[in-house]
Amino acid sequence: MDGIFWICYPKNLYLPKQFNASSQFIEWLLELLWNRNEKCCKSCPIKCWRHYLKNTKTASFLPNGDARPINVDNWRDRLPMLPDGYLRERLPTLPDGNFKLNLEWCFPEHDA
Repeated sequence: MDGIFWICYPKNLYLPKQFNASSQFIEWLLELLWNRNEKCCKSCPIKCWRHYLKNTKTASFLPNGDARPINVDNWRDRLPMLPDGYLRERLPTLPDGNFKLNLEWCFPEHDA
């Protein structure tokens, strides 16, 4: 993911959820996006993507073969209120489908 986010800054990210193995990847990716360490390249003149990602929201989950999305709210906003291991327990219970994440980026202003 580091390599992808170094070269592009997508507004939306679609994650296919199939089987339990992809649940582990989705959990890992959400934790990476929500809990990014911005001390990684603090002393470098060129910053990595972690410094420019302003916010990540779970927009929707659309099950395969169903036109109605499942309401996943915005799990990040609710995480402090959710019990430990919520994602680990909840993700495998969802049917196969696609998560849509909204990514908000912010970039420093440069004088011309």
